[in-house]
Amino acid sequence: MSATIASTYTYPTTKEEFSDLVASDVRDQLELELKEWLRSPENIDEWRSCLATLIQNLDFQIAGQKVESFNKRLTFLSSNDTVGYDQYLQSTNRWKISTLRFRRACEERMSECKSLKRKRNSSSHATVKLLIEAIENHHSECLSSTSDNFQSIDEKLWNVLTEPAISQYLN
Repeated sequence: MSATIASTYTYPTTKEEFSDLVASDVRDQLELELKEWLRSPENIDEWRSCLATLIQNLDFQIAGQKVESFNKRLTFLSSNDTVGYDQYLQSTNRWKISTLRFRRACEERMSECKSLKRKRNSSSHATVKLLIEAIENHHSECLSSTSDNFQSIDEKLWNVLTEPAISQYLN
């Protein structure tokens, strides 16, 4: 159950699909258009939440693997099966390396997400300041105007919407 938006790409419509998309991004398996969509301002919060959940799940898996390794070690050592224990260690080491590599990639994406969010927030702050200044100027001009014709004053206010800092949010 996905939605296709103006391209051949299918965008997620459920949490599971979004999580799968994030995991594919962490593995560097996404096309550029999907990467850009994931990093769009409207998706940053959900992207960050999904990454946090992935990291938490990986931490639980790693902790569970430590407990299992300890128990297996006791089992192998009590039966003097050093060959079996060595084989077990090799397979768990491969799993651990792979899991830690994926976790590190999740952390890198989390850093990117936080950076994009800071950029978005600072951009939003600048936009709000620009709008407040325009409204204050409009108000002052209306109060100081000796004419009842406010059309040119209103046009100045509406022209603020063409400023790049604001127009990017209107498209």
